[in-house]
Amino acid sequence: MLAPAARALSVSITWLRYKVEHSPTLQRAIQEERDGLKDVAELGLANLVADPTHPKHFDALKFYLMTQAQARGYGERSKLEVEQTITGSVEIVPAVAQIPDNGRGQLRLVSGGEGEE
Repeated sequence: MLAPAARALSVSITWLRYKVEHSPTLQRAIQEERDGLKDVAELGLANLVADPTHPKHFDALKFYLMTQAQARGYGERSKLEVEQTITGSVEIVPAVAQIPDNGRGQLRLVSGGEGEE
């Protein structure tokens, strides 16, 4: 948003950014513009959700539910919160795996991080 304003005022973006950082009035004006743009975007999304004939209707529904209806179980990621206290000692046991050697009929044994043929 600052680059077009700087061009319109014929000033550098660096100068304008400095002025904004030091002016609560300019900061409020920019925040109001951002909020207004969010309102426009939300209205556009609401119109897509409400119009089942629009080709992007399903995409709009999916986006809205994934971002706004997570409390109802929608979303790409599941959150799992686990709180557990572990007391006592922990013993680390080395793992042993047999890994086929690319179909050549040989097995390579791996134990404790070191490989043996």
